Amino acid sequence: MELLEGLQTRYSCPNLTDPGPDDKQIQHLLLAATHAPDHGLLRPWRFITITGQARNRLGEIFAEAQQLKQPDCDTSKIQRCHQLPLRAPTLMVVVASPKSHPKIPEAEQIQSATAAAYGIILAAYAQQLGAIWRTGWVVHDPHVRDCLGITKSEQMIGKWMKQRKCRKDLVLATKIVGPTVTSRAMGGYIRDGKNHLSSENINKALEGSLNRLGTD
Repeated sequence: MELLEGLQTRYSCPNLTDPGPDDKQIQHLLLAATHAPDHGLLRPWRFITITGQARNRLGEIFAEAQQLKQPDCDTSKIQRCHQLPLRAPTLMVVVASPKSHPKIPEAEQIQSATAAAYGIILAAYAQQLGAIWRTGWVVHDPHVRDCLGITKSEQMIGKWMKQRKCRKDLVLATKIVGPTVTSRAMGGYIRDGKNHLSSENINKALEGSLNRLGTD
C-alpha cells in the first residue's frame, strides 16, 4: 500500500476479531511508532502489548476500578468492564513518558507520543489489520494506571526519596535493556541510542539512570 493512499483511506474498525497481529507484524507496528516526530530524540513513550489471557486480567482491573469509584454500581457495569478488553485480540497501550529537558516542554513530548500512537494505527492499516484508537475513563483511572505501572517520570522518584529522607533505607535497582524486539525498534539497547553492550556503555547507562533518579 502506498503511503499517500493509506493516509487518505484509513478508517477505524470497532469490530475486531481473531487472529491478532503476529510477532513480525507487531515489530512493524512498534518500528512505525518509533519513527514519530521526536524533538531531541527523547523517545518520550513506551508501549504495553496485551494479548491472550492477559486481556482477562485487564478486564478484572477495569472491574476493580469501577467498584472503587462506584461501590454501589450494578452488576451489569461490572460485567461490561470485564468485557472491555475482549473487544480486540491484541491491545497496544501507548504511554506518554515525558523526560525532563531544558528546551523541550512536556506538552511537546506528549504530542510526540500521540504521533507514535497514530503511527501504530497507520502501520496496522498498511498491513491490512483492523485497528481503533480507544480511550475512556479507564485511561485516567488511578487504579488502572497503578496496575499497568504507569507512573510519574524517573525524576519524581528522586524527589520522593529526598522529601522523605529515606534514601539510606532503600535498595534501588535500575536496568538497561538487552537485545529485544522492542529495543531494536527503539534504535538501541540503552538510552541515548547505544547499539551494543560494552562495559563502558553499561556503566554510563547505569550512572545516567541513577543521576536521573536524583538519588546517587
